[in-house]
Order: sequence, then C-alpha cells, then structure tokens
Amino acid sequence: MGAMGTLYDVVGAGALALVSPYLLWRGLRHPAEMAERWGGGSWDRARGGTWWHAASVGELEALGPVLRLARSRRPATRHAVTCLTPTGRRRAASLWGSSSDVGMVPLDWTPFVRRRMDRLDPAALVLVETELWPALLREARRRGLPTGIVNGRVSDRTFSRYMALRPLFKPLLEVVRCVGARSSHDAAALAALGVPEGRILVTGNTKYELPQADPAPAPWIARPRWTALFVFGSLRSGELEHVRRALDALARDLPDPATALVLLAPRHPDRAARFVEAARALGLPVTLRSRIDSAVTPRPRGPFVVVVDTLGELRDLWPLATAGFVGGTLTPVGGHNLFEPAARGCPTLFGPSLETVADVASALLQTGGGRVVADGDRLGRTLCELAALPSEREEMSRRALEAAERLGGAAEATVGWLERWGLLPGAGDPVP
Repeated sequence: MGAMGTLYDVVGAGALALVSPYLLWRGLRHPAEMAERWGGGSWDRARGGTWWHAASVGELEALGPVLRLARSRRPATRHAVTCLTPTGRRRAASLWGSSSDVGMVPLDWTPFVRRRMDRLDPAALVLVETELWPALLREARRRGLPTGIVNGRVSDRTFSRYMALRPLFKPLLEVVRCVGARSSHDAAALAALGVPEGRILVTGNTKYELPQADPAPAPWIARPRWTALFVFGSLRSGELEHVRRALDALARDLPDPATALVLLAPRHPDRAARFVEAARALGLPVTLRSRIDSAVTPRPRGPFVVVVDTLGELRDLWPLATAGFVGGTLTPVGGHNLFEPAARGCPTLFGPSLETVADVASALLQTGGGRVVADGDRLGRTLCELAALPSEREEMSRRALEAAERLGGAAEATVGWLERWGLLPGAGDPVP
C-alpha cells in the first residue's frame, strides 16, 4: 500500500502542476472555496466530531435523513459536512450551516488532506455512496480514524473502473469499519472490492424517507382555477425533445388545454432557458418560476408552462399534481428521485432508463403506482388519459404511497448500524 500510495501522490502532484493555472485563476475568483479545497477553512464548531462527506446534491439527499436522525439522537455531537461541488456546498450550507461546519472537500492529495485532518481532528469519517478518494482513505487509515460508508452503492459502470484499481482500493476498504449498502447487489460489489462481508449490512436507500411534515403551500398556483396540473421533475437537457413532444400532445389532446398547468423543473436550473424556448416554439404561454410574484391563472391558449428555475420547491409540488414525470429516465442517465413523488401520492411516470432507481421503479410497477413511458409522445398521451380518469388516478395515487411505504426505514437502519460500530461519538465502544 505504501508504494501504491506514494505513486498516487506523485501522479496527483503532476496533475496539480498541469492544472495549476486554472487553480490559480479559480483561487483569485473564489478564494474562500479554494482555501477549503487546499485543506483550509474554519472548522471550530465541528472539531472532534463526525466528518460526513457527500459529493453533491444527490448524495446530500441521501445524507439528509441519516444526519437528521443522528442529530436528534445525539444532539451534543458535532458535525462537519463537505461536498465536492459548489452547488452541493450551497445546498449543505442552507440545510445545516447554522448548526454545523460546511465546506468543500480538499483536493485528494495527501498534504491537503492532512491539513484538513489536522484542523478538523474528526472522531469519525462517514462517506456517502461511493466517495472513495485514495488519499482521504489512506490518511484516515494512517490515523486509525473510524471510517464508514452509508447508502453504499456501486453502479455497473463504476464497478469495472474500481476493479481495475482494486490493488489501490482493497487495502483501504479493508479498514472501513462498516458499510450500509443500498441493496444486495451493491453489498456484493463492495465485498468484491475489498470490504469484509461481515461489516456490510443492506440497510436500504436512505433517500427514501417518508415525509415528516405536510407540503409547504404554493400560493403562486391558483389551484382551483386549473383542471389539470402536471409536474415534470429533474429534467435533463437530453430529454428536451421528449418534453416538447409531450407538451405538443397535451396542447392537442387535452379536452381543455387552456386550464392545464405544466411545471417543468430542470435538474440543473441554469438550463431553464432551453425549456422556456421549447415551450415558446410551440406557441405556448411560458414563464420562469423566479419571475412569478402573484398567483398564475389560465391563459387563452394552453397549457400554461412554468419552468421552475428555483431550488427546493419540487418536493412540495408533487402532491399538487394530477400526475408527474421524473426525468433522467428518457435519456441514458439512469433516473432521478422516483421516491419523492411516490411518497407524496403522485401517480408517477418514468422512462426506461432506470439503472440508479431500479428499486423504486420496481416497487411502483408492482403496486401499480407508476408506469413506464417509452418516449415523449407516450408520455403526453398517458397524462391525457389520467387527466380524463379521476378514479384511476386516485387509485394510482394510493398505490404510489404503498410503494413508498415499502421502501421507508433505511435511515433508522443506517444510524443503528453506525452506532453498532462506534461511528457516532458516544455510541459506545467500537467493535474490533
């Protein structure tokens, strides 16, 4: 491991030298961010506590239920949360910045990682999903730092890449104290990579937390004025043509398209303009959510399209929907969060690309709470059918909730597993 680790650091130093002009430019433009990437930053509130690392927004969704439960059980424990992307950091700061230290993960080079470890002096390190960085794991191993993985998953694409680097990862993963895996498939993949099987428990997907509170109101939607309301969430740019065809079908086939409201929520809000143009090209009335300051009402020609270019609202829009569609499934991405609409009782439609959400898709198909649509034309037709069949829609809503209830409880199992292995300060003596 020593030779492999040294080689990794040598290669890392070379890579840093190659990109040093970019790092210097970014450091001048974003000095606080890059100070954290070089291992700096202020970590006074979290010193001596648990360091949680999640790459970006998707991993933060998985971390949220676990961290909330851990904090409720052990309110005196200190926490630090790091992310790989600025978007993730902003989201983490909005969620936990008032009570925990939040920052960027250091670049994976031993001097930067060691500097962060010295400043933070964590009692434990918990990684979310497959955030396996060799320098970070090697430094944790050198310090004897208890390390765990929650919501552990390994996609088929990343498994082959990790297996090629198994000589590097196996000695590191052997010292991982415990892993909460999303599925038996993920557990088997992590065991093949080097985690001892006795330290892996299939805890389920921690993103699947049943809502603890009612949805926030959306006063900007004049709900009684609309005969149908459709939500398209987590849309990718590669699905733009499918969305255009679905909108065209709604405008053509709905009995009263002028009283239909369609909410399009891009996965990345900075792509909102593309979806605005797609609706505008069809001659549909369209606006951005950020430009709405009073309740939206029907227009003479419809459906009326609102492109949601804000963050944090989507989860409260699903329960308003006649039916919803989840993106990342009509382009080869593997799917986005199907559980969120299901847990709000929204009849849930999705395409055939389901690699990362296969468990929720399977539950929805088994209960009848969800349906697969092959393309934008089929999506538009299915939405029209559901709008015309209220009794079928209500049954589908009930069955979507049933699917969500089957999948809940992963956060509880995960926190219990972390406590069992001493990954939460004060959880008891760690198991050898």
